[in-house]
Amino acid sequence: TLLEYIPNASYELVKDNINGKTVLDMMISMGGQGKSMQLKQGEYIESEDLVLNFGSDVRSEKKIVNISLENGVLHMSNPLDFTTLDMGTKTSAIVKSGEQNELKTRTLYQSEKTNFVLKSMMENVSERLVSKKVKGNRNRLEDALKMQVTYKGQSQELTLMGSPGAVGFEKVALFDGMRVELSYGAIIRKIPFALKLVDFELERYPGSMSPASYASDVILIDKAENLTMDYRIYMNHILDYKNFRFFQSSYDQDELGTILSVNNDPGTLPTYIGYIMLAVGMFSAFFMPNGRFRKLMKKGRKYADERRASAAAVLSLVVLLFSTQTLKAEEVNPLVKVITSFDKTHAEKFGRLLTQDSSGRMKPLNTLNVEIVNKVHGGTIAGMTADQMILGMMVRPEAWREINLIKIKDKEIKKLLGIDENSKYASFSQFLEVPENLQGYKLEEAVSIAAQKAPVNRNKFDKELLKVDERFSIVYMVFTGDMFKLFPKPADENNKWFSTIEALETFKPEDALKVREVAVTYFTGIENVFSWNKEIKAVYDPTIHQIRPVPVTQEYTLLSDKDKIALRWDEANKAIEGIAKYQKFYGAEVYPSETKIDAEIFYNQYNIFEKLMPYYLVMGLVLLILSFVQIIKPRFRLDLFSKTATGLLIIFFLLHTVGLIIRWYIAGHAPWSNGYESMIYIAWATVLAGFIFSRNSVITLAATGILAGLILFVAHLNWLDPQVTNLVPVLKSYWLSIHVSMITASYGFLALGALLGFIALILFALRSEKNKKNINLSILELNTINEMSLIVGLVLLTVGNFLGGVWANESWGRYWGWDPKETWALVSILLYAVVIHLRFIKAVYTPFIFAVASLLTFSSIVMTYFGVNYYLAGMHSYAKGDPVPVPDFVPWTYLTIFILIAVASRNRKIS
Repeated sequence: TLLEYIPNASYELVKDNINGKTVLDMMISMGGQGKSMQLKQGEYIESEDLVLNFGSDVRSEKKIVNISLENGVLHMSNPLDFTTLDMGTKTSAIVKSGEQNELKTRTLYQSEKTNFVLKSMMENVSERLVSKKVKGNRNRLEDALKMQVTYKGQSQELTLMGSPGAVGFEKVALFDGMRVELSYGAIIRKIPFALKLVDFELERYPGSMSPASYASDVILIDKAENLTMDYRIYMNHILDYKNFRFFQSSYDQDELGTILSVNNDPGTLPTYIGYIMLAVGMFSAFFMPNGRFRKLMKKGRKYADERRASAAAVLSLVVLLFSTQTLKAEEVNPLVKVITSFDKTHAEKFGRLLTQDSSGRMKPLNTLNVEIVNKVHGGTIAGMTADQMILGMMVRPEAWREINLIKIKDKEIKKLLGIDENSKYASFSQFLEVPENLQGYKLEEAVSIAAQKAPVNRNKFDKELLKVDERFSIVYMVFTGDMFKLFPKPADENNKWFSTIEALETFKPEDALKVREVAVTYFTGIENVFSWNKEIKAVYDPTIHQIRPVPVTQEYTLLSDKDKIALRWDEANKAIEGIAKYQKFYGAEVYPSETKIDAEIFYNQYNIFEKLMPYYLVMGLVLLILSFVQIIKPRFRLDLFSKTATGLLIIFFLLHTVGLIIRWYIAGHAPWSNGYESMIYIAWATVLAGFIFSRNSVITLAATGILAGLILFVAHLNWLDPQVTNLVPVLKSYWLSIHVSMITASYGFLALGALLGFIALILFALRSEKNKKNINLSILELNTINEMSLIVGLVLLTVGNFLGGVWANESWGRYWGWDPKETWALVSILLYAVVIHLRFIKAVYTPFIFAVASLLTFSSIVMTYFGVNYYLAGMHSYAKGDPVPVPDFVPWTYLTIFILIAVASRNRKIS
């Protein structure tokens, strides 16, 4: 009989004056490792050289330290000498063997092999199982089941500990002639064959601890079939035998053993056939002559022929557009132009050098330089490129310490630094009490307090403080060169690259000498540029903190500017080529092709997606304004403008496509594996949806441009990281490309439907007796296109989920697990299925209700995408980051929507 079930069970001590005992809370160190333990009255603890006995009748060949309680005071009789240390007064003493002494708290007792401290004593307490609250499955504790076993009138109570996913420990009840064994946990099932592990291989990304892939070489032995078969199991590549499917799940920490998951699934083929039939049925609905989709197409053309109308956009969209300002140089120290006058051509050569990031990805320095500049300052300054800025910081740190470079938003942080609260940036020196000696970090105490807090307990100030501290640390690492892993270690198994100082300290002497030669040659060449009297009219003298003039020779002044620059940088250019040759020779195994390097630098330079954002928005808004004009003046023709807009949109779309292809080529995987990539892909899918439905609708064309621009705007908010990264092993599957591409493409179509519903509501709000004929036709046209877009989106979302089930089954052996992402995707499917079928509920359906439903239902997609990815944990945690702050415009957007719905509801009746 089950008496009580206690989930997440844990023992805790409670006061018990009747059956309670005394419990000693102790810290015991054995074998060099400390462990917190509880010694209960009547029990003992055994170590390597002694036994701590608290009132039990234990017998042992080891020395026994007997602990007793007399009148509330603990005593111990020790058979050996102890050295003691009072942790309060820091005084030490010797406790002789054979003596009986008081056992004191907060005193360290040391023997030859065992040390112990009495932390506290609790009298009249007993243990009780309680259920503890835990967050997430990772923190889950074992369950407790209190059972009563009865046999022939005799009863015993047992407490079983275990969990559903693990093998439970057995408990035994003994009766006369009967032994009862109980356990709680997973059932052990034997398979009809054996697997032998031959070898486990773990491959890491170059120079990092991040696993790139792991695989198990096994031998399958089936004695019944007299069969022996070699097989290799790795992520997304399973062993399938007699309906048993083995998946590469994890591995032992010592990397010598493997962990496989297994399931028995005789229904894979029927399931996949069912998926195919459902998908074919859904897609065929687009082509059925009498189907709903074809009827909507005919209706759309009819409404468009009767009246080509458009609508308006939300005022907040305009605010968002004009709030995207380009970064300007502010408070730039005048020394910058003199001290960092680096030749752009040389800086480009510097940017072509390779570096290895913490995840093991090989990338040009140009990429890292752009990432650093954007993170620290938000953009380049004084017209320099990122390469010029970073090179200047490396070579002339004494000057760059005085430049207002590090962006700061919080006024409290500015007060701590002692800078003007209106200043947007601070210099490196302003963070230090004694800048000359790099001492006295002003934020040290505040950062320490913020870092010790759990992430959920950090307020806005704490989060901003940690960001500023990170920027400061990055600048310091640039100054010291620790940020740049430029030198591959010769003959390194993991192809790890090191910074200059690391290489000099850790490489073999002969290898370190080579690094020293190329590094010294380069920095000597740079120094010669800035100390050569022929070239510089003024130099910065760090001893007097001033710019002093130097003479210029007549010979030098006769040279052309081009020849002056070539002469000035010749030595440094040759030296940087030496570093590149070193990288190619010793890092050949991981060195990318020159084409890939060119592609990545091109991608960084033109920043296609961010630059497309305002063009999409401006085109959509201009077309929207012209549509307003047509509503007011029906004779106004939009044909020329719509054709021009279509042509521009095609150009933008082609550039967008080129950007995705380049990113795919650079990363080596499809560009939808993280938050930023999926957003730029959704924007691409949105434009594609606009092309499909905008042939007869100018409003759809305008909405497409606005929506694509807004999605790119969100993608470039500072909490989405545009950095190209390596893939975790589970994502290295062709199912990723198929499943994720369909899911995220559906978001583009559903987003277009939401925006069309929003614009339809604006038209409802603008209806009057004078214009209702034209607006009514416009609303019907928009709702028709809206429904078509939602149908396409729902089909893609549903089929994408089928494919997600296939991917899950092929990757970890189950189709569906009620993961948060899966659950919310299902919620979205059900909600959009209701919206599309509202027309069958005659008492509910109206054009107004459909517009409202199509708009509000998109909240489910927002939750599926942002809410799950950034606030919930699950199997899709590879897409999860730290919870991002909710942007300020989100509550204002929803407030605007609800106000619009209320205003539009007054004119909701339409014939």
